[in-house]
Amino acid sequence: MTVPWRRQGRTEHLVLPGVLTAEQAAETVAGILAVQREDGAIPWFRGHHLDPWDHTEAAMALDAAGEHSAAARAYEWLARHQNEDGSWYAAYHDGEADRPTDRGRETNFCAYLAVGVWHHYLATGDDVFLDRMWPSVHAAMEFVLRLQQPGGQIGWKREAPEDGGAAVDDALLTGSSSVFHALRCALAIAEEREEPQPDWELATGALGHAIRRHPERFLDKSHYSMDWYYPVLGGAVTGDEAKARIDAGWDAFVVPGLGVRCVLPNP
Repeated sequence: MTVPWRRQGRTEHLVLPGVLTAEQAAETVAGILAVQREDGAIPWFRGHHLDPWDHTEAAMALDAAGEHSAAARAYEWLARHQNEDGSWYAAYHDGEADRPTDRGRETNFCAYLAVGVWHHYLATGDDVFLDRMWPSVHAAMEFVLRLQQPGGQIGWKREAPEDGGAAVDDALLTGSSSVFHALRCALAIAEEREEPQPDWELATGALGHAIRRHPERFLDKSHYSMDWYYPVLGGAVTGDEAKARIDAGWDAFVVPGLGVRCVLPNP
């Protein structure tokens, strides 16, 4: 793929010697832009589905490369198509809002908007954007926290309406770690707007404690590498405790010269 030099220049700061070149980063960004629909939706690839988490992650990649207008359109797609309860469905065919293919509502998917919105604000300083997105962020976090359990962990989903719409109390460590990060971003947005959310602060503290001290409150998915590193990546586990956690799982999950296994014992 030939990438215009204008876009390559926006990715020079993303270079990681021996791992990622500016050209490779630019090709990635060009690939995301090619998949994005005119209405802002970013499906996995055209003809497949969009899920709110990966859609937001792709928008963050656009912001990292200076494609701020395209990123803003992605967030505005979420704001336009948010459900009345503050959620989004787990999957939409090719990013078509009126064609959900999985009407379950996953908490870490819904919370992740706060991460993307805060990231966009840090990249652009756009106060108008932050104000415009605040109602969606607030509604999404309220949806998520309605599924928080007494032990602090977050139930991982609410079933599809056609399946009864019940809250699922079971919690996933990876998902809850992602929600922890999203809560911190949502609190940063609230502080920037001078709209304190003390209930969110308490919820974040309880969730962080559960992640750090109570693994029994989460479903056992320890054969997934995400359960190993996400408590650190999401910021719930820090310092010496984080280093010890990474060291403990390194030899099991890391394949020298290749990367990190997704699931043990798969190659």
